[in-house]
Amino acid sequence: MNAGALLDVQALHKRFGGVVATDGDGLVRFMNPAAERLTRWTLAEARGLSAWEVLELHDASTGQRSRQEGLLRDGHMRSGDVLLSRDGRRRNVDHAQSAIRDESGELLGAVTLLRDVSDRQEREATLRQSEERFRITFDTSPIGLAMVARDGRFLRLNTAMANLVHLTPNELQQTREQDITHPDDRRM
Repeated sequence: MNAGALLDVQALHKRFGGVVATDGDGLVRFMNPAAERLTRWTLAEARGLSAWEVLELHDASTGQRSRQEGLLRDGHMRSGDVLLSRDGRRRNVDHAQSAIRDESGELLGAVTLLRDVSDRQEREATLRQSEERFRITFDTSPIGLAMVARDGRFLRLNTAMANLVHLTPNELQQTREQDITHPDDRRM
């Protein structure tokens, strides 16, 4: 693998985190510290091993080992895989894999870029749960609740609000806040 290609690969770690580069036979030649942390392999231990021994990727939905053949020809970007580290830890990752070729198209090796998305996925799940709790609370509240746009259009309202003003939710969606507010209570 030429040094220029390796330097370009090293620059990608800022976006993806882990970088693993192989030679044309698929044997590990380089790993950055982030890849070492994710895989629990040191570069010294992994150098010369098959990348697929070091990078044990599984499809998160099926649990099946991700298929790796064709990587050196085609490359790919995937989300939703699980990286099983050497010590058995499971990390949700996005990864991109691609061949490294010289100017004549000859295969020099491949590079795999890994991004640990476990924390992001946990935050997204927490946000979804919070949104669901809000939706249930809003929709089932016995108190009339409405979300109103700056121009007075109703963005969202609950059944209690519609009952309070004696309109169906559909009718209320067609009105504006000013249309149902007593003239003495309207903003000037």
